[in-house]
Amino acid sequence: MTATDQSPNKREARRSMKFLSIAGVIVVLVVVSVGTATLQYKLKGVRAFRDPSSSMCPTICENERFLAAMNAYSVNPPARGDVILFAHHLGDTSTLLVKRVVGIEGDVVSAPSGTIFVNGKPSPDAQAKPPCGSPVLGPRPSEELPHFDAVKVQPGSLFVVGDNLTNSFDSRYPQFGQVSIADVRGRPFYIYWSAESSRLACAVR
Repeated sequence: MTATDQSPNKREARRSMKFLSIAGVIVVLVVVSVGTATLQYKLKGVRAFRDPSSSMCPTICENERFLAAMNAYSVNPPARGDVILFAHHLGDTSTLLVKRVVGIEGDVVSAPSGTIFVNGKPSPDAQAKPPCGSPVLGPRPSEELPHFDAVKVQPGSLFVVGDNLTNSFDSRYPQFGQVSIADVRGRPFYIYWSAESSRLACAVR
């Protein structure tokens, strides 16, 4: 192939690269604008959020931004192992939090030695999850896990914990309590922004 033959291809390649660059900038600007607030858009039941804590790391780490399906539980309630977005009420304030369901209505949950048991067996949902990419785990202030006697999950309620068990305020603590299914808002499913590039496009499982 001659140099003359290559030049049209080069011009076409340059045009394509310019288009892709412009498109990339637009995508970045949209993502940045979407991620500047906790909630910025709604599209067919999908909303964008930022997690301000490390309580769910390595599933969702501090300041990572994720998408949640807000109609995920319009038919069936959350199941054990699901990661949920819910409204948590403490005093006069209400905050959206992300935790993992380990116990559903009728389950008996206990942690006599820190390890979480559900119906008399160690909960697989409360065990460490393989990380996606290279998460920044954040603070792990203590390896001492809370101990508590057996409690029964009440009708219409869920027992939830954070994947970062040593740094999560959750249903293991009486002050937090169980979560009403009526307060569940959606199911996180996709990380669309992270300071760690290896975490981009990680599925939330």
